[in-house]
Amino acid sequence: MSKPPIELLHKDFKSIITNNINWVNKKIIKVHNDVYHTQGMFLIDEYYFISTVKIIKEIDRKKLKENGIGIGYILRISKQGEILDKIKLNDINDKCYHPGGIEYDGKYLWIPNAEYRPNSSTNILRINIKTFKIELMFKVKDHIGALVYDRKHNILYGMNWGSQFIYSWKLDGTLIKKYPNLSNIAFQDCQYAGMDTAFCSGIVKNTENNKEIGGLELLNLKTGELLLSLPSYLFEMDKYLNEITLTRNPMFIEKISNGMRFHFMPEEGLNSNIHIMELNFYLIHKYL
Repeated sequence: MSKPPIELLHKDFKSIITNNINWVNKKIIKVHNDVYHTQGMFLIDEYYFISTVKIIKEIDRKKLKENGIGIGYILRISKQGEILDKIKLNDINDKCYHPGGIEYDGKYLWIPNAEYRPNSSTNILRINIKTFKIELMFKVKDHIGALVYDRKHNILYGMNWGSQFIYSWKLDGTLIKKYPNLSNIAFQDCQYAGMDTAFCSGIVKNTENNKEIGGLELLNLKTGELLLSLPSYLFEMDKYLNEITLTRNPMFIEKISNGMRFHFMPEEGLNSNIHIMELNFYLIHKYL
C-alpha cells in the first residue's frame, strides 16, 4: 500500500509563511497525447493520477437546467509524460461526467464526478489505484468540484461550484456540516495538509481588468478560517497565446527540505505540460 503524503506544513504546529519567498522553476514535463479538460492531480510513487473530462456535447450556458454529454477519466501518467492508463468513470448516457479535484487516502483515490452545471448532483467515487476498481460511495445533491480527505478522522470535505460552500461528510455520506467558504478564490484542487487543514489552489477574476489571478490558500477545514493566503502571479501562455495562471487546474504539493514543491497542469488538450516549481519559505510563527 502506498503511503499518504507527508503532512505538508503541520505536524506538531501550524505555520505561517512570510512574503519573503522565492519561486524556482525546476522542470516542465511535456505530456504526450490528449489529456482533455484536466481537473485534479495526485502524485503517487512515480505516477501522476489526473482527473479529466472529455466533452462530447457542450452544455448550453444559457440553459443550465439542461446537461451536456461527456466522459470522465482518471489518467495515469509517467514522469516522462506518457499516458499509461485511462480509467473511464462513467458511461456516455450518465448525467454525472465531470470529475473535479481528487484526493488520496493511501489506498484509494477519491473523486467527485458531477453534472457539468451548478446546483446539480455528484457521485462520490473511490478507485483502488492497484486494481482500478471503481466504487460509488455516496451521492450529493450539489455540484462538488474538489475533495479533501482527512485521514486522521476519516472525514471527507468537498467544495461546490465556485467554492461558495464547503461540506463535510462521514465516509458513508452522512452530512456533518455545510458552511460558507470565506475565500474569494474558486478552488480547483485541494490537498490535505494535516492538523485539520488543506492547501487549496484556484483562480479569481480581477474585477478591474477581468484578468485571471491565481491563488494558494491554507484552510482550516473545521472552521473555514484562512490560515494563509498566497496570491500567485505565475502565468503560462496557452495555445492561443493567452496568459493563464498555473493554479487554474490540477495541483499537487510535496514537502522538501527548505520549502515545498508544486506540480501544476494549467494547459489542456494536446498542448499540456506539468510545471514543477519549488517555493522556499521561512517559518516565522507557530501556535497550537
